[in-house]
This record gives sequence, structure tokens and C-alpha cells, in this order.
Amino acid sequence: EGQAWLRRYCVDHEVEHRAAHATSYATTRTGELRARAELKAAQVAGLDATWTTETELPFEVRGAVRLEDQFQLHAMALVSSLVTSLEAEGGRLFEGSRVESVDREGDRVEVRTGSAKISAGTVVVATNQPILDRGAFFARLKPQRSYAASLSSPWVPEGMHLSTDLQVRSLRSVRTADGEEQLLIGGSGHTTGRGKPARRLDQLLGWAREEFPDSELRRV
Repeated sequence: EGQAWLRRYCVDHEVEHRAAHATSYATTRTGELRARAELKAAQVAGLDATWTTETELPFEVRGAVRLEDQFQLHAMALVSSLVTSLEAEGGRLFEGSRVESVDREGDRVEVRTGSAKISAGTVVVATNQPILDRGAFFARLKPQRSYAASLSSPWVPEGMHLSTDLQVRSLRSVRTADGEEQLLIGGSGHTTGRGKPARRLDQLLGWAREEFPDSELRRV
């Protein structure tokens, strides 16, 4: 339902998006085992996912989980539209305000920032990663960093593709401001603060040069 709401919002507010299928593909034995486990989980959840050995990818795969009727969009275009909708409804947005605590005070909830105090009937903490010391979730959090690059390439995917191999690779299309369709690659993720970012990025770009020799790097 969350996905359906998002798609309706994009249509109603003219946020650019496009329909696309999604695949989780494997090029290694380990990747295939992980992909088949994903397929089983998807089917248990009631998703109409299927197994295939034929994809649009320009290299061989051991197999892939395919899911139809997905869509992709530009995240910042969506955020910009959401901010406009928030302000149109009388909401206010404060950027750069670090929340230091959220506590219940009687029948109210009090939020403290570095420079202000806010009282509300209801507070929703939607920060992706925890900011409150509750349940020790912060200690179980494993932040990840990955890398991406866009390339001018004779091959640009129609769908969205994510590998299930230990060395994760993501491929999808992106449209530039002047309307050019480019190949967007991502991957080489690691735990934030560990590893050598420059080497990880070089690995990703080296893979791109090997798999897409006729492409040209545009942006990292």
C-alpha cells in the first residue's frame, strides 16, 4: 500500500517516474543461492516473483528473480515535491536542527533540539537510523557506504537490476537534465569508516570498464 500511495502521489503531483521491472540477479554460485532464497521469501509474501535465466543484461547470469510492475524515480525530485506539499498544508520544515531528546511530559511529547524545545501531542521519529537510546538499536545498527557513477553507454537498461553476489552491483537508467539516458551503476559497499573508499570506487569503475568497454564515465 505504501508503494501504491507513492505512485499515486507521483502521478497527482507530476513527479517524474517510470514503470520498470526489477531483477535480483546472480553471476556466482553464492549469488544464486541467495537469489533463490529471495524468490522463496517473495512468494511466501504473496509477490508475483518468478525465476528466469534470461535477462536484458549484456552479460551471462546464473539466474534472476524478476518482479514486474515496479517503478523508479529521482529521490530528490520526490523530496522537493513532498516539502512543497507539506508547506501547502501549513507544515513547517526546519533543516539543520539536531534532535537531542524526545520525552513524554504528561499528555504531551517534548522534543529538544540544540536551540529549541517543541511540545506536541504526537511525535513521529522517521529518521531511518535510530537517534534515541531505546532498545539499544543504535548498537545493532551497521551503517553502510557505497558508490555510484553514471556513464554514457550504448546499452542502457529498461529495468532495474541488483546483484545478489557478495560483490553487489546495481544497474539502472538515469535521465540527465538535457534528456540523455545514461547508465547508472552502483556498488562496492562496505561498513562506513572501514575499508579504503578510493580502492572501492576503483573496483566499481574497473568493473564498469570491463563489462561496458564502449561506455564513457560522466559523473561519480
